Amino acid sequence: MIAVAVLVAVVTCESVVRARAAGASSGTPLSRAAATLRVQSFAVFDALSLAGKPDLRRFGIRRLQLVYEREVWGGHVERSEPATSDLRRLARSLSGDVPVVLDVERWPVQVAGAIDASTVEANIDRLIRIVETIRAEAPALQIGFYGLLPIREYRIQYGAAIDPSRYAAADSHWREGNARLERLASHVDFVCPSLYTAHDLPGTGTYREYWKPVAVSAIREARRYGKPVYPFLWPQFTDVDEDGRKVASRTDRRANHAYIPTGFWRQQLQLMLTAADGAIVWSSDNAQLEGWNGSRAWWKVLHEFAAGLPRSVHSESE
Repeated sequence: MIAVAVLVAVVTCESVVRARAAGASSGTPLSRAAATLRVQSFAVFDALSLAGKPDLRRFGIRRLQLVYEREVWGGHVERSEPATSDLRRLARSLSGDVPVVLDVERWPVQVAGAIDASTVEANIDRLIRIVETIRAEAPALQIGFYGLLPIREYRIQYGAAIDPSRYAAADSHWREGNARLERLASHVDFVCPSLYTAHDLPGTGTYREYWKPVAVSAIREARRYGKPVYPFLWPQFTDVDEDGRKVASRTDRRANHAYIPTGFWRQQLQLMLTAADGAIVWSSDNAQLEGWNGSRAWWKVLHEFAAGLPRSVHSESE
């Protein structure tokens, strides 16, 4: 079954435009022209996979269709190439007036190690084929990919922010990789950088030190594609240990999936308001620690944040 997420408040907000225009002059990742021409609305997407979550349309919510690999391949194990029949079937099952985010992470899109440029180009072709096959069946769909544009390189992004000369070569390589993805970007309607929060990453310090420089870098680089930018946020920490490795133990996963401190969560949302075109708030059904709990502090912050944005006349009715 396709995971259906929701869009909390699509708004027209002149204060956002003014804040972004002011931020542009102080070095934030958005030019004054972009603030004037592109940022006429701000969207908060709720992609929370929480059992018992209420119908959030009462808050002026519109839906977002979040499609994982199991839906892309119709549940089949063989996933080496896009499956045309499965994609056509998927396209016919999607609601044509609801945006779609495709989460396809199996094909590397960065030249590194044994992954050469020809492999990356072939993978880009595969991703484009997925989009275009879906579009052939549902031309009106608005489509984006999770986490592919731009490439995620947290350590390089942070290093380039604090020590540009030392990381100049690595930063240049990262930007060249993102330029290679412009061909993929031309086939989507919006881009979705992944900006989840790890406790600590080697070479970056604590999350309080590295997260904002990485987020600013990702959003600035995402602007090169000329599409709306909706980063993914998660109100919990990712399931990695201090060395960036996945944690297998459920006990450890519970600790690693602690909720981000409320003040820092609020700062993350505020940065999206001033730098991006919106934010997609996500949670994992696999790593879920509990079902819906409306008394949680992170939800109160998000609710307050969304409630402070003027409602759009385009919000969905129940």
